[in-house]
Amino acid sequence: MEYKNEDKYNGDWKNDKKEGKGKMEYYNEDKYNGDWKNDKKEGKGKMVYYNEDIYNGDWKNDKKEGNGIYIFKIENKKFKGNWLNDNFINGEIILYSNGDIYNGNIYKNKRNGEGEMKYIKNENDR
Repeated sequence: MEYKNEDKYNGDWKNDKKEGKGKMEYYNEDKYNGDWKNDKKEGKGKMVYYNEDIYNGDWKNDKKEGNGIYIFKIENKKFKGNWLNDNFINGEIILYSNGDIYNGNIYKNKRNGEGEMKYIKNENDR
């Protein structure tokens, strides 16, 4: 189905609403492939954003909620852990550019509270 705003949905329906498995291509070039319930992303799914960021994990009521991995393409880092209401709340942040890893509490997508930071030494530091 193609919408007036040029979004496109291909998948399962129930009572005229997206329900089950389906793919959505948004007019802004975001793409979602996964579970739907009552016209909203719900269950397991993968979103590839227009800027090439990727979220793969749990959704509830159209928001990232539960366990998931978010890969930031431009910033070259990854959040892996628990999400609540579209916010990363705890888990592991891996900073790929230098290999540093943070494992601990997060608030509004930032390190906050108890956690452990593991710094990877640069070869030039030897």
